[in-house]
Amino acid sequence: MDDLQFKDFRTIPASDDPKFWPLDFMADLMSTIGDLPDGSSIKHYGYQIWLGQNRGHTFSSMNGLHGQYIVMVHDLDLVVVRTGFSQPKGNRRNLDVDVYHTIDFAMDTVGALS
Repeated sequence: MDDLQFKDFRTIPASDDPKFWPLDFMADLMSTIGDLPDGSSIKHYGYQIWLGQNRGHTFSSMNGLHGQYIVMVHDLDLVVVRTGFSQPKGNRRNLDVDVYHTIDFAMDTVGALS
């Protein structure tokens, strides 16, 4: 987010050197897989990153095995990291319901702070 820039510090140096992750690599990861040869379409998964919408905001999520999440709500410049351990409680729109609870909690907390 913010073109990998934080204040005056660039988190990954701008370079054509292939050892640095190019921004388009992450953009590719967050693009939907789309149509498959069998005619089905996957719009909730983008090459290792889950994709979804919550409360009108698009998000991408990297999910660990036991309830660890890194969730990015792009238009809010919001990144949520959850390190807890939990058992899945069910799915909503192809993702564990805790992903949505985590996003709701973060959005409500940020809203209360502003």
